[in-house]
Amino acid sequence: MTKDSVVMVLDCGGGTVDITVHKLKCNPDEQFVCDELLPSSGGCEWGSKFVDLHFEMFLQTFFGPELTECYYKNATARLDILKHFEMLKRKFNTGVKSRLQLSYMNEELTGPMLKKIVNSYNEGKSKEQQLSQKGASGVELPECLM
Repeated sequence: MTKDSVVMVLDCGGGTVDITVHKLKCNPDEQFVCDELLPSSGGCEWGSKFVDLHFEMFLQTFFGPELTECYYKNATARLDILKHFEMLKRKFNTGVKSRLQLSYMNEELTGPMLKKIVNSYNEGKSKEQQLSQKGASGVELPECLM
């Protein structure tokens, strides 16, 4: 960086995303002095936990009432699915498909049942919004859901 460089700082946390912009007023070998061009701003609706909330809202729509009830009752399966989703968020890359593993639901979600749920979810959705089943317990998520 050199004098008059403008820097944007994004602090992407679990609960919030904060943004600030500063301008360097000195050369790198001098005492660090900068002007704040944009004060820290952001919000809790931008953080990772907000993404998780929307993911679980998607699961409610995808699973339907009966399987959603099983999902919330089976704490271990729920935590495993959320942990798997966390890995998908961290590895997300535009143009690369994300595969959500639902095997944690055990006998509550069989391969034929998953096929029926995927087909039902895809009805009336554009091709870009549709899911595809991968194996007996995996679902490939479109980018618009990530």
